[in-house]
Amino acid sequence: MRPLPYVVPDSSRFLNVGILLLSISMLGKSQQGKALLNNERLLIFMYLIKNPIILGQLLTRLGSTQIDLTTEDVLSVTSLSVNVDSLFDHHWMKGLLRHLASLNLIAASYRKADGFVYSLTEKGEQASNALVGNHFDKVRRFLRALEPAKTQSTSSLNNIINDIFRR
Repeated sequence: MRPLPYVVPDSSRFLNVGILLLSISMLGKSQQGKALLNNERLLIFMYLIKNPIILGQLLTRLGSTQIDLTTEDVLSVTSLSVNVDSLFDHHWMKGLLRHLASLNLIAASYRKADGFVYSLTEKGEQASNALVGNHFDKVRRFLRALEPAKTQSTSSLNNIINDIFRR
């Protein structure tokens, strides 16, 4: 059987690279300038951005302010039948990160406790600032809402998400 003749927007490499750039730009550093995002945290944040209902539930558990969700965020097929596969797709994330590194948009450093952590290069900052349009405005809004989550440990975020799925 031949694949359908269109690209599912959620699977678009360009869209996901844009979301990843914005995620690293907005959530990538602590107030002290320490790089925070490793592969696992990036997978979590990407998953939350693409699943705003789960994002809202996580923010509630963290005691943060809620985000305004549109009808399409609440009543889409994706929101009604949550798929957790992307939360564990390390191969997909590594491919996106390799692509960004090949374009000199990100820099990686290694920490024994966290593994590789990522930050944007100057070229990456310019690229993330150039992302415009309604979809990227919405992604930025979700990322601003996720600010309190960046101080949580990876295991704490995983525990909260697992608890959300159990209910």
